[in-house]
Amino acid sequence: MLCGIEACGDGCDDSIYYRIGIATTKLVSTEWGGYGFCPGKAHGMSSGHTETIMLLNPPRRLKAADLFRADRDWVARISNLAVSAAKAQEGDISMDISVITDAAADPGRWLLQPEGLGIPLDPYALGCGYTCTPHIVIPWSKLKDVMTSNPPVR
Repeated sequence: MLCGIEACGDGCDDSIYYRIGIATTKLVSTEWGGYGFCPGKAHGMSSGHTETIMLLNPPRRLKAADLFRADRDWVARISNLAVSAAKAQEGDISMDISVITDAAADPGRWLLQPEGLGIPLDPYALGCGYTCTPHIVIPWSKLKDVMTSNPPVR
């Protein structure tokens, strides 16, 4: 059974967060999640989600083609930059590189921010026992040559 207010009653440590990465007349990019821990349980549970909505008629989720050119290997560029950023943040730690590269290639996992392409990672992505949710940001300037000529962000 999942821990929730109804299941655990008083005494649970529950928290929820929500943030807007960027909001323009063209799109809104958000991240939200939560954490819950109930006394007597072995560990807490956490979840995190991102979503970027293009404000078109009708609105729709962001596609990679909205930002990146099909004739450029943007997946390799983002993946390499994301792995380098993770290693720079945390040093030479035990990590499954595919977890990072999979997140880097998935528009459903991106948080667009004014300073760059955000890639929130799962709490254990950078090694066993990691106690927070790591977040990588790749500056737009490092992606400029693989972006479309008129992206919805700069």
